[in-house]
Amino acid sequence: MKTTDIGSYLESKGSPLASSVPALLAASHRYRVDPRLIVAISGAETSFGKAGGGPKVFNAWGIGPGRSYSSWADGYDSVAKLLREGYLNKGYNTIPKIQAHWAPIGAGNDPANLNSAWTRNVSTFYSELGGNPTTPNQNWRQPYSPSASPSATSPVLDNSALEQQGLQNLLDIARGKRPTDTLSPLLKAALAREPATPARTPASVDRNQYAFQGAVSVAPGANRHGVNLSPDLLAFARSVSGAYGNPLTITTGTNHNQYVVGTRRQSAHWNGDAADIAASGKQLLQMGRAALIAAGMDPRKANRQTGGLFNIGGYQIIFRSNIGGNHWNHLHIGLQGG
Repeated sequence: MKTTDIGSYLESKGSPLASSVPALLAASHRYRVDPRLIVAISGAETSFGKAGGGPKVFNAWGIGPGRSYSSWADGYDSVAKLLREGYLNKGYNTIPKIQAHWAPIGAGNDPANLNSAWTRNVSTFYSELGGNPTTPNQNWRQPYSPSASPSATSPVLDNSALEQQGLQNLLDIARGKRPTDTLSPLLKAALAREPATPARTPASVDRNQYAFQGAVSVAPGANRHGVNLSPDLLAFARSVSGAYGNPLTITTGTNHNQYVVGTRRQSAHWNGDAADIAASGKQLLQMGRAALIAAGMDPRKANRQTGGLFNIGGYQIIFRSNIGGNHWNHLHIGLQGG
């Protein structure tokens, strides 16, 4: 199961965690911890959040024990931070090494000796999710600084050239430039400080890695002939794919009514600054929340949203709403001012 979708896997286990996968991916990205490891530990500790006090206190990992959180998003953030700062950064980077401190055999609070199966269970679940249990977190070892703000979504910049470019990036945004227009020089500065790595095609990337790379395709007929979607819109769509944790297909691009329903105002679709992605039900809800996270909304807040029209971070997001037309069967993403 090398391309297992985390959300589908959790649903197959009947796990309450399945409803908040975007928040899981956000916390994993923030602390550079493989989300499959977080899920595997939840399986060993509470049957993926179903057993014990897990579902009542949003603690699926036996942290504390008995510690409670206000939401699954809070729980994800806590377990990801704990794994990064308390384990991985200290060299406890294999499942047996993690167990020795997380669930030690012979612990006083384990009279039934359940911990004796911990490594085997975590390894099994991690394998089912497509991971290699002998080298967990192997592809998630980017630098992380515990001195970063708790709300940060990336490590502290410690390279002077990169730091200067970052400040210039913020200044350009303050002067009115679109955020996506300012990313190119920042990305170049970031890449300059990293060793070159062989390029990989999307087909060779573990599907769970899309959480941070994103993959978007455009369906045949989605665009009018000769009028394609803008690069900025496609870049944001890839970010949404990343937060959602799966590749996305744009089903309607520029091949759309010229005007917004009920108005004579030109739709952002018409010039390539908006797109629709077909989805419904729970899939649409999770996709919409992922779009809000990609646009910059705090994951905790994003995962409380049930639909509507949102203008955030220079983007417009509509899902599960009748504003501007029926948005119950697709996610609408667009560039504000487009």
